[in-house]
Order: sequence, then C-alpha cells, then structure tokens
Amino acid sequence: MVIFLHFLFFSIVSLINLYSQVHTEVFYSDGSELKCNNKREVLDKHLKVTGGKVYTRFPPEPNGYLHIGHAKAMFVDFGLAKERGGCCYLRYDDTNPEAEKKEYINHIEEIVNWMGWEPFKITYTSDYFQELYDLAVELIRRGHAYFDHQVE
Repeated sequence: MVIFLHFLFFSIVSLINLYSQVHTEVFYSDGSELKCNNKREVLDKHLKVTGGKVYTRFPPEPNGYLHIGHAKAMFVDFGLAKERGGCCYLRYDDTNPEAEKKEYINHIEEIVNWMGWEPFKITYTSDYFQELYDLAVELIRRGHAYFDHQVE
C-alpha cells in the first residue's frame, strides 16, 4: 500500500509538472520529432508583453515572382496574425542584391494586396544587417557559434 501511494504521489507531481509547461511538437518528413517545452511562466510573460497578440512576418525574396507556395505562406502568416488579433510584417529578405529588382518588390506588394492582406509594416532584412552581425559576433564570443573560413 505504501509503495502504491508513493507511486501515486509521484505520478500526480509528474502530471502537475507536465501541465505547467507549454508543449509544441514539430514533426519532420524523415519521421523525427522536435519537442519544445516552455514553462508556463515564460508563456505568461510573453502573452503579457504582447497583450496576447501574435506577430508574424511574410519574408519573400525580391528576386522573382511569387508562386503557389507563397500563397500558402501568406495564408499562414497573415491569417494567423489576423485570427489572433496581431500583426504581420512584410519583410523582404533582400540578401542577394544582384538578383533583386524593384519590379519584383512592386509585384509582391501588388499580389499581397490582391490576396486581401495588408502588412502592418514593410521592412527589409538589410535594415538589420549591423544588428544581426553584432548578434553573430556575440554568439561566437560566447562559444555558441563559429566562423567557417572554408572557401569552397
């Protein structure tokens, strides 16, 4: 009886710990699975900061015309933000200047509007290059990343 009560107590404690975390599961096509567990306090803090709103971004590269995959991404990015009372940024992933043209930027904005979406704000990845560079240097300094000097 004592062993059963001991087992029951630890089972209940385990369930309390399980339900005090937020679980996210990502399933990959190769059968592997990523499980993320965040403590309830982390989620509560996030929801307090965001007011419970979801902020997303639609990040096309301005080096070509949009295709059906972009339509799906727009539905997810803009739709989730709208559903949760948040905002969706249109952020151009302008990291390949040789292939980018104003023609593509105009086309992307035209299609986004034609699909019925309105970006909260239009931004460019290049607006954040210095900040991203500084963050990368800090990760290297902390030993969480490295610079690969290979030429091929």
